[in-house]
Amino acid sequence: MKNNSLQREYFSDKVDTCKSLSSCIIPNVFCEIGSQAFYDWESCRYVVIPPSVKKIADDAFLWDNIHLVISNNEFFQNSMYSFQVFPYVNDEFASSMVSMFEKIESIDTKVDIKSDDISKKRDMINQEIEDVLQKLERKESDLQKKATSLEKEYSYLKKKSDEGSQFMKEIHNKVNKLVNDGVSQELKNLKSECNKFKKLQKSEAEAAKKLLGDLKNDVKDAVLEEEKRLAKVQVECEKSLKSIEQRKEELADMIVDKALEKAKVETPYKMISIVIDNKEKKTTKPKILHHQFEDVLKLVSAGFNPLLVGPAGCGKNVIIEQIADILDWKFYYVNDVTEEYKVMGFVDANGHYCKTQFYEAFTKGGFIMIDELDQSNASALLAINSAVGTGYHEYASFPDGKCYPKHADFHIAAAANTYGNGANMLYCGRNQLDVASLNRFTPIYIYYDNTLESNLVFNQDFLPLYWKIRKIIENNRLRQVISTRNIVNADKMISNELFDLDKIFDFTLTQGMSNEDLRIILNELDKTVSTGYYEDKFCNYLQKVKKISTKEY
Repeated sequence: MKNNSLQREYFSDKVDTCKSLSSCIIPNVFCEIGSQAFYDWESCRYVVIPPSVKKIADDAFLWDNIHLVISNNEFFQNSMYSFQVFPYVNDEFASSMVSMFEKIESIDTKVDIKSDDISKKRDMINQEIEDVLQKLERKESDLQKKATSLEKEYSYLKKKSDEGSQFMKEIHNKVNKLVNDGVSQELKNLKSECNKFKKLQKSEAEAAKKLLGDLKNDVKDAVLEEEKRLAKVQVECEKSLKSIEQRKEELADMIVDKALEKAKVETPYKMISIVIDNKEKKTTKPKILHHQFEDVLKLVSAGFNPLLVGPAGCGKNVIIEQIADILDWKFYYVNDVTEEYKVMGFVDANGHYCKTQFYEAFTKGGFIMIDELDQSNASALLAINSAVGTGYHEYASFPDGKCYPKHADFHIAAAANTYGNGANMLYCGRNQLDVASLNRFTPIYIYYDNTLESNLVFNQDFLPLYWKIRKIIENNRLRQVISTRNIVNADKMISNELFDLDKIFDFTLTQGMSNEDLRIILNELDKTVSTGYYEDKFCNYLQKVKKISTKEY
């Protein structure tokens, strides 16, 4: 379609698809049918052209082949062709007519011409056509009557509309007259009122001016009196303020002194000062320290090699790290010495010497910690015996083929869960160490610090329960540890409301314990006075969640 016109090009590419069809139904849209638009449609017998088609070219179709046209277009009023023309009522009517004529054609094609039923069927079809035409005539008559009725009604309404317009015009003129007359009268009245108001305003203004003069004199006298009184009050206030400021300074000094005295006693934070090689070392800021921190610090500063022995999670590693920080020593760390190369290093396939933390600390200075010493291999640990001596002729031979003397600032410490005598019930993976290696360290026992734990947690109420269970575990030699780490983790979970109490107990207290161990703990708790809310909740957790009974033992 081009510019609302059905041209030949629109249909030419559809000939193969449509040439077997016998009907052509033009869409009900505004358009024109151009020259030879459907000229190639040789099989077309029935054409439907709706009223929206305003123009049809003379040679748009092969008119000689057309049997039926349904259209109201003037082009077909005096047609010289032999096809039949029916008026276009609507799309449904057009489709019905086309369908009916296609059936007739189909009957003519398929039925034997010599058959006796042909005439009867044709009569029936003709009767159907007459019935349809009669219905169309009746509809046309009805529409004509409705059109006549609508014309009469329109004439009546137009007459009434003209009468209404005249009436509204008269009303409009009357309203304008009334408004104009009313406005004129109101303007006169307002002008009269304005004149009265001007006279009244003038007299009131003169009276107000006189009254204002009198008030001004009275106020002036009152202001002078008030200024004198305020001057006296100001002098008194200045004296009082000076006295208050002096008292405030005295109270502030007294409060600060008391606070400092109290802080010296109660604060968990401490400042450390120690003299090493005639040089004083001080902490840059206060720290929370283990109650045995100063003992370890004294050993390190005096040149000893401390071995911190204690249960898991009691703060051994933290003490060593804090000492390195306070003394401003570079810190090195070795997890354990299961193989000699972990401390002495090794030469790789390319002949390159791979250095270790121990090598760096020994040759360049620094503070190294060997953690889990009792998990080391006794033979591998012997490799550092010459490096960790008695203070004389300390040296070490490394795989690079060189022998190095100990650096003046080299220091070493170790941590272990046992004294190196082998495995026990709690620490079953520990090794028995050579006495020659152990003799190079000074053992100091580190235990859990309740005061430190109190200072590390926000919620203090649950601590008595954890301390009591720790004591029960130790007294009954149970294979479980309640460390400072467990307590700090429990505090974080409780303070942040991450889980309910049952899960927190499971994560930080009972995980890994057998039912027999839990029954011993429940029995021991049952014998003592409850420490409060958390102990009651824990006992309820053992009985309800873990299904532990005090009767079975």
